Amino acid sequence: MANFPKFMFTIEREGHTWKKNMYIDKKGWCTWIGPGTDGTYFVEGKDTSGNIYYQVADGELHGWYLSVSDNKCVGVYKSWDDAVYWSFFTTFLRCDRRHGPGAWTNIRFRKSDDFLYCDYDCSDLKVEKEAKGQPRFVFKVGYMDGTTKRFGYLGTDTNGWIDVVGYPWSRDFNEFKTDNNETYYCVASGSWHGYYLSFSAQGRVGLYKDWSDAVYWSYANDELHHGQNPLVVDNTTLRHIHVSGGFTKCDVYKCDE
Repeated sequence: MANFPKFMFTIEREGHTWKKNMYIDKKGWCTWIGPGTDGTYFVEGKDTSGNIYYQVADGELHGWYLSVSDNKCVGVYKSWDDAVYWSFFTTFLRCDRRHGPGAWTNIRFRKSDDFLYCDYDCSDLKVEKEAKGQPRFVFKVGYMDGTTKRFGYLGTDTNGWIDVVGYPWSRDFNEFKTDNNETYYCVASGSWHGYYLSFSAQGRVGLYKDWSDAVYWSYANDELHHGQNPLVVDNTTLRHIHVSGGFTKCDVYKCDE
């Protein structure tokens, strides 16, 4: 797959309003930088069992794996043998190593220095994935409710289904293209970052984690299509979004955040 979404980890201390970016220093150790300064870009990978790992996306340490040292300091390592798996637990990023340093521990910070650790003796950090350096936008939709035209934005329910919502609950997206110039969309930030805009066998639009579930889209003349099927809103709920079912067609606008 070309142009796989790369991202930065944004970090927020509890009780603080600023966000900083995770940064790998020249020695390969994990610290933070910013706000207002780019950190280190990562890409997400999965093994055959679905376990998630992260690699540096570019630069001198390109391809190195995010991991944890013997003293529980977070850093990157060249060898797959030194890699660990990771998962998000609400807004915390957790090392999924079953045994050894950092096992089942969130990324945290130690007040005595600026490095990041997977250590219960340190303080928790909120962590999010966020695409940076790429245009982000929201999808605004307009549709007819009887003789009245209504507007809303594409957002998600707790299960990842796409609904029409108010702007504060909208999802931001990035647009990517394959080598064949086919377009797909990924969520740009938050807990759904990197999930693909797609739809179920029944035609309901939602977010999907695996590339095998992604679909291509075309956007022109204020319409978003998959093949010949435009985006439509459920006539009953006036909320759920589909690509089939004979519902009300939506006008779709890509808007800067």
